[in-house]
Amino acid sequence: MARILGIALILLVVLIVAALALPRVLQVLPTLLARQRISMQIDLNAIKPEAWQPVRGLQRIDLDDDDDDEWLLFYRYDQGAIGGVIYDAQNVPRDRPIVRIPEQAPAYLVPYRLLPDYIRSKSGGYLGDEQVEWKTILLSGRPPAADRQGTDQPHADRLLVRGRFRERFTRFAQFWWVDAERGYGAAYASTPGWFSLTRDNPNDWAAWDAGANIVELWAWVPLADRSDLCRRTPWVWSDGTERFPQQNFLPDELRADVDFCAGQAPADPAFPEAQVLAYIRYGGDNRWDATAQDRIVRFDEARVWRIAVVSETPQNDTVIATGEVDIIAPGQPQRWWWAARLLPPTHIQETARWRITGMAPR
Repeated sequence: MARILGIALILLVVLIVAALALPRVLQVLPTLLARQRISMQIDLNAIKPEAWQPVRGLQRIDLDDDDDDEWLLFYRYDQGAIGGVIYDAQNVPRDRPIVRIPEQAPAYLVPYRLLPDYIRSKSGGYLGDEQVEWKTILLSGRPPAADRQGTDQPHADRLLVRGRFRERFTRFAQFWWVDAERGYGAAYASTPGWFSLTRDNPNDWAAWDAGANIVELWAWVPLADRSDLCRRTPWVWSDGTERFPQQNFLPDELRADVDFCAGQAPADPAFPEAQVLAYIRYGGDNRWDATAQDRIVRFDEARVWRIAVVSETPQNDTVIATGEVDIIAPGQPQRWWWAARLLPPTHIQETARWRITGMAPR
């Protein structure tokens, strides 16, 4: 009798322990099952063209929210440009009408080119010259797939890639899953200068660091002039137009302007056109000549479209420069004539300075 009571007591303790542990088991079970998901063993050299030189190895990614693996590969081709492809593990070959079996382990790798590609909407660019950086974000608000819950796999549906050249980001692209036939959609932008994410700061990528969706970039393109000026043009996400039916980034030339590549004006520019631009953009009556204080012209919210020197004429102990500036002020475009006078150095350690002597509409 005592033996039976002892066995019953042991069973009771086991049942109590099991009941207490059950919630924890149910909590970690999806994670354990997800980690048992069968993965394909991939030989990179066996699936890529021989001419492609991997920038780094295969990287796990999931943009289509399914149960199968995808791998991202960046590679160099031709003279070193960087392209990208996503290999999608599927259990149905694309050229055979076989019913998909979700419980079947993936057996086929389908390569989906990102950039460059041969289809028209993705045939105009590549991802980077020297380096590429990437991240994924979630835009749709969809809940994660069941096998992602409780795991360390982040869920996302948009891939962002930025390409670096000479310490600047010169290329940017977004990719998203469309369907098994068309693969990934793309929107991209490139510039011979560099991109920033704001108009007034030439090196602002804070939104990228914060994981935000990027729908506008500012291209800063040097004008190859003596005053280090840049043309700034916004590239804006477009959902498609009659001329450009695909989603893409398009330049908005109507909002473009000219400014200093550093994002701010020198305190006392070395050349006359820079002094005029600095005044229009940032103001400062001290940029005008002492003899012209009664002729100062005010510019409110004006954007400079073009500025040029027409002549620089020696006159006694100074130089008189004249030029034109095209501005876009509230209302309409305008062309102005300007003149500036050189203030010669008074000693060997002083540099030349310029002061505006007049401005008038043409």
